[in-house]
Amino acid sequence: MGIFAIVLTWPRFRAYCLNYCPLLKYSIIICKKQTCLCNPIEFLRLMDAPPDSFLLTHEPLDLAIAYAAADAAQNGAVVLMSGMVRNQTGDRQVNYLDYQAYAPMALRVFAQIATEIRNRYPAITRVVIHHRLGKLTVGEISVIIAVGSPHRAEAFDACQSAIDTLKDHAPIWKKEHWRDGASTWVNIEKIGQSMM
Repeated sequence: MGIFAIVLTWPRFRAYCLNYCPLLKYSIIICKKQTCLCNPIEFLRLMDAPPDSFLLTHEPLDLAIAYAAADAAQNGAVVLMSGMVRNQTGDRQVNYLDYQAYAPMALRVFAQIATEIRNRYPAITRVVIHHRLGKLTVGEISVIIAVGSPHRAEAFDACQSAIDTLKDHAPIWKKEHWRDGASTWVNIEKIGQSMM
């Protein structure tokens, strides 16, 4: 089969490139050079997939890119939710968070979330799930969910469902590092049980 190059326009297709190429069997991403190398059979198969966007990255998340990925001509609403690092949990001061993930399974969970949303709300046009990994300080965005739909009620419900399902089922783990030097893993047992 081999590998071939598809040159994409930067930054318009950045989210698309980062979204689909990590899912391919043979993939190399060189987005800084505006080139995306993919297995051609898998790439063409994905061209028929719903125009959703799933991303795990160590780079800062971009609200404008997520909104654009959820936007479509048939939309009457795009609901976007961003989760961010707060300065405290309970009565403890947060220094920073560290997110880790089992990426292949997390991306499959993102796709399952989109499928479940479409089964419940067939008119949904786009589902966007972008999650940050690594060290995040107070105020940084950790997750963006965006849903496009002809009607706002379905978009709100779908967005709520997506973030709730992601927190319960995606293999993404958060470690809170406190100002006093201690650290704690959060909900690691819950995610582990949902994977079994």
